[in-house]
Amino acid sequence: MGDPNDPAVLLIMGLGSQLLLWRDGFCEKLVAEGLRVIRYDNRDVGLSSKTKWRHSEGPLIPRMLKFWVGMPGQADYTLEDMADDAAA
Repeated sequence: MGDPNDPAVLLIMGLGSQLLLWRDGFCEKLVAEGLRVIRYDNRDVGLSSKTKWRHSEGPLIPRMLKFWVGMPGQADYTLEDMADDAAA
């Protein structure tokens, strides 16, 4: 949204929310200030592609308990992978 030659602001919604929560009116105000708005959905959220979870198999409750007590888990991608997505 906005002129590709303007400075860009990258809006990334968190906590499993999708890009549509960055309201058009808010984005339009940023554009009016001379910014190019880039917003996208993180992996597995909203309009983005979905991952077939390899490591999330098994009952949900035991996996959640491991998370709550700080035990390591497995994921199909890392926070670093998501940061690379933003930089791309």
